[in-house]
Amino acid sequence: MRQKLTVPIFVACALLLANTGTPAMSHFVESGANSSLAGFPMRTNVTGNGCVRAGIESGCLNFITEDKKNSYSLHFDPKNMPTAETMIHFEGTTMDVDTCMQGTPVKVTKWNALKTKCPAESK
Repeated sequence: MRQKLTVPIFVACALLLANTGTPAMSHFVESGANSSLAGFPMRTNVTGNGCVRAGIESGCLNFITEDKKNSYSLHFDPKNMPTAETMIHFEGTTMDVDTCMQGTPVKVTKWNALKTKCPAESK
């Protein structure tokens, strides 16, 4: 009897855990007047020129625009991403949350390297 109850309980626990493992960066909120998620931040298109730098958190890329007015946490396609200390122009859309915690999270949709070099970091 004990063995017959163990398997269904194990399966139920596995299903519950599978439904809670969605990564935070995959949650986008559609913008527009017909959004059914009122009260949540809306996606915004953003562009910028600046330097990609390694973030404080492992695997994160921080970006401060050339005019130093905006800071972003950039998320690239892993198959097409710049290295740290590269000047780029990017286009993307804001995300609601990420784990990097440095600037506004942005899913980059398009980017290209610029010929200028990153300025030395001020300390």
